[in-house]
Amino acid sequence: MLRIAVCDDDNMTINLMEDHIDKASYYNVDYDSFSSGNKLLEYRKRNQTNYDVYFLDIEMPGSSGLETARKIREEDSKAIIIFITSHSEYMEQAFEVQAFRFLKKPVTRDKFISILKDIENYLNESKTKLFFQYDKEYYNLNCDKIVYIEKVKRLLLIHMAGGELYKCNLTVNEIFNNLNKRNFAKSYPSVIVNMEFVTIVKKDTIILDDKSELPLSRRNKIEFKQAYLRYVKERMCH
Repeated sequence: MLRIAVCDDDNMTINLMEDHIDKASYYNVDYDSFSSGNKLLEYRKRNQTNYDVYFLDIEMPGSSGLETARKIREEDSKAIIIFITSHSEYMEQAFEVQAFRFLKKPVTRDKFISILKDIENYLNESKTKLFFQYDKEYYNLNCDKIVYIEKVKRLLLIHMAGGELYKCNLTVNEIFNNLNKRNFAKSYPSVIVNMEFVTIVKKDTIILDDKSELPLSRRNKIEFKQAYLRYVKERMCH
């Protein structure tokens, strides 16, 4: 799931961006819209939430897009920030906050889809390795070799395709946030599965290539099955 925040004081731009997102059905996207930088920052603070991508207008009353971006950067160094504006003179300042792109208004549908593809490629490339420390040793694992991850007591056990087993002190959500959501999904609140190794999805069980079984909880069932169908369809298209 890609979480997007759109922030612009122009209703026409907000409506246009929302329409682009709604029609991008190929991508698993959720979004919120804000009419000012202040409202966006207040919402983030009140709900203690971050977004993966921010589309920010530069010229807004109150907290401008640049000011909003600087405050976001103070708390989230990994966020993807994209400025949308009618003016180009702010480009140098935009790069000061490590802007991902700079879009001229009005943003066309083709340009928006192109940006989503760039974001997807960027996120996929940044999540091909899983780096962590355990018992004073450092590990750097290939994500495509991870079969599944499960929480056992206070530890996470990482099961690899070659049969190797690694232990990790990260939480389930911490490690899940560092994995590519196109390949990984939760079958259980404490189990993360690489869908590359899934053979059958049953009512309450997942069968892997090696015939082993993993639980599929009622809580995660719908989301996992949707993620798996997307994964299978994308593989077929390729």
